[in-house]
Amino acid sequence: MFAIQLLSLVFIAIVASAHGSPIEQRSGKCQPVGKPTKFVTHMLKDESTGYFETVKKSQDLVLVRANSTTEEFQFYECSPSSNKYRKSDYRAKYGQLRSTKHEGKCVTAGNYWIQTGGDRGGEGTFAKYPSNDGTITLKACAKGDTEMMRRQWLGVGVIQDKDTCEAKSVFQASQKGDVNLEALIGDSEKSHFGYIDATKENERPRGYLSKTFPKGC
Repeated sequence: MFAIQLLSLVFIAIVASAHGSPIEQRSGKCQPVGKPTKFVTHMLKDESTGYFETVKKSQDLVLVRANSTTEEFQFYECSPSSNKYRKSDYRAKYGQLRSTKHEGKCVTAGNYWIQTGGDRGGEGTFAKYPSNDGTITLKACAKGDTEMMRRQWLGVGVIQDKDTCEAKSVFQASQKGDVNLEALIGDSEKSHFGYIDATKENERPRGYLSKTFPKGC
């Protein structure tokens, strides 16, 4: 009888080892939210709509701004791989933005920002890691608590402005304590996430998940 019980325990241990603990299984689990759609922005200077797409530059797939595109992206809501990352709540969903054109590739910021001085929402000084080059590229979708995941961890929130605009805006969340980068600035060569100063909020365009640029935004 004891031998049977011992064999049962060994079998359970082997199965648990093969499949991971329940916590490990849940950690990093992702699921699509909504349908694939375009990634758009609004250029404040000329009131034009821009569409983001990926082009091959050297060895990288770089996100650039175009006048039109057929390329779409799918947002995946993910459970955080560790408590370093923000998790979804009523204000925003967090996870990865994946390309439908390039399977297994995620929108990846070139860097993340840490505020080193000043007040949030006002004048401040920042340190950018791993470099000052914030160019957005497509990289293999990260898993677990890695440096790449830190640069792929994005948020999607609803922006509502004077009851005229309601749209899903995309921002770079990175880890807790990192600066939320809510601006999305790009041209035909490259793009990057940027900081929106609350005192100059209307000077920086945001990126949205929408077939066309949302009316009233």
